[in-house]
Amino acid sequence: MAPQPQLQLQLRPAKASDLADMVASIFSSFATNAIHTRLFPASLAASQDFWHAFAADAIDDPRAHCIVAEDPTAASPSAFVGFALWRPPAILHDTKEEREDDPPFDWTAWPVDPDLAMAFFGALADRHAALMGARPHWYLEFACVTPALQRRGAGAALVRWGVDRADADGVEAYLDATPDGKQLYERFGFCAVEVVEFMGGEYRQCFMPRPKMETKTKTERGAVM
Repeated sequence: MAPQPQLQLQLRPAKASDLADMVASIFSSFATNAIHTRLFPASLAASQDFWHAFAADAIDDPRAHCIVAEDPTAASPSAFVGFALWRPPAILHDTKEEREDDPPFDWTAWPVDPDLAMAFFGALADRHAALMGARPHWYLEFACVTPALQRRGAGAALVRWGVDRADADGVEAYLDATPDGKQLYERFGFCAVEVVEFMGGEYRQCFMPRPKMETKTKTERGAVM
């Protein structure tokens, strides 16, 4: 199959009207992901509620950067292509009072395999803390691109948005990823230093820091905030 042409992308902050597209993109992007299909079946109301709340919080959080990629030339009703949630260094080490105001999700009552949910999301938090410690860094918490529009530049643009800011700040970056996404992230200097298996080895998650790189100016990295 011949490669599809690159999209005519624009990046902008997410807004409330993107919410439905964001949730739909999450379910379609992870439709073949073993962890997602086990823990978040699309037919389960709790799954829909969880990702709706996640996307709404990402949009509303004034401390984070939820960035949408869109193709303004798209013929479909929506120009939405995908989104990423980047967290800057300043909010990764909140005060004790701020952490208490925003406690972690309680997976013990999750209706589908709560033990797996606790193990998986606990590992994400534990490995992040162990690998990055108190060092300032930009954190790519989440990213997805609508499957029909993948491999046409949107994923790379959303990753580049954050790593350019990490470079401008002179700090590291960090993410965790499935093996399917590993190759894209390696192009931007991320390195899988640990891999953890779940579900008896059926699923693996890569933990990928990125070292400091040379600084870019604000003009070089663009103006989307």
